[in-house]
Amino acid sequence: MISNRLYSKIYILILILSLLFLNLSGQDLKVKFYNKTGYQIDSLSFANTLIGNLPKDSSSNFINCNTFYSHSYPTGKIQNINLSDPNKYDQCGTGVEHYTIGLFEYDILLGNLGKGECLIIHYH
Repeated sequence: MISNRLYSKIYILILILSLLFLNLSGQDLKVKFYNKTGYQIDSLSFANTLIGNLPKDSSSNFINCNTFYSHSYPTGKIQNINLSDPNKYDQCGTGVEHYTIGLFEYDILLGNLGKGECLIIHYH
């Protein structure tokens, strides 16, 4: 006959394994991009996550991210021109949203924010 103490140990083990599985089963923040620049984007990255090359008029798979801010910008190269994040060192402020969960789809466009050309995102 199995004792209550053994049942308790089995229950705790199952609980720990379940929590571990839920924690490792995937991230809760996923982002997909659609290239609307008219050019191939090389070395595309977003929120410190390398996505790779994204041909013109194509989309990425959903990418797992840890976190990003509402004014985060993708970076990459178009025709060997580096397009960096104009807000690279400015990740806080009034009205800035910090995302850690969610499913997002963005169009990537070419833009100029007064700091030179850059890649900007707009909701798909």
